[in-house]
Amino acid sequence: HTGSTTKPTATTATTGELEHEQAVLTTLRAGALKRNNRRKRGQPEPVPEPEPDPNIRTISQKTAVGFGLLLALNSGIMNGVCLSGMLSKDGTKQASAAVTGAWTNSALGAASGNYSQFLFNFKCILSYASGSFMSGFLNPNPKPFQISVVAFRSAFFIGAMLLYGSSTLSEEPDKVFIYLAAMANGIQNSLTSTTTGNLVRSTHFSGITSDMGTFMGQIVRGNMENLVKFKVFFSLAMTFWTGGYVSFSLTQNYGKGVLLLSSVLYLIMGLAVGHV
Repeated sequence: HTGSTTKPTATTATTGELEHEQAVLTTLRAGALKRNNRRKRGQPEPVPEPEPDPNIRTISQKTAVGFGLLLALNSGIMNGVCLSGMLSKDGTKQASAAVTGAWTNSALGAASGNYSQFLFNFKCILSYASGSFMSGFLNPNPKPFQISVVAFRSAFFIGAMLLYGSSTLSEEPDKVFIYLAAMANGIQNSLTSTTTGNLVRSTHFSGITSDMGTFMGQIVRGNMENLVKFKVFFSLAMTFWTGGYVSFSLTQNYGKGVLLLSSVLYLIMGLAVGHV
């Protein structure tokens, strides 16, 4: 009759839903087809990108070298303090930034029957290696130019405590301050070496000196491949030498306070990790 309206059928009412379902099915079929094609071609399924770890920070080579120079200066100062003999009660002069000489001196002590010499040098070797061990324990999976904020912060804080103890115990007759300084240097050299793929070695310089001689020979013959490394190594060596140079007057004027200054530098660097 007139005035009546026709109600929409169920099919009319769900047309939009049917179109949506059809689009979803088409997408699923396309995805399944792609996966089947990959399997046939022997291609692996794509792996989703992992979430970035907020504890891991990437640093540039320039930044790594800059911090390495600062640490090399600090190590040169520490080494100069220990080698000067001015803090030892008996005037003992012993390097804390390297143990090459300690290996030979310990052998000579054992060979000559001078077991106090053997034991002292053995303790120096063990102290340096212990510092490196702590660094490796804190940062077991290093990657070039990536730093673990927690590992680096912990390492620098431990180094700061070791140098504080070295400063405090420098007046004791048993040379403990040298062992503690060697441990701090072991931590530092391990951190800088592993983080930069051995580009920055910031405490001992026997290997760097050898490498510089090798690179100079290559450069003279026209091979410039290691020119950048040569510049970095030379800068580190000169900075370390400068630390040794200034350590003489610093130790004369401030005594054990010089080691305390090195401790403060480690503390500042530990706090700065992750913010620079």
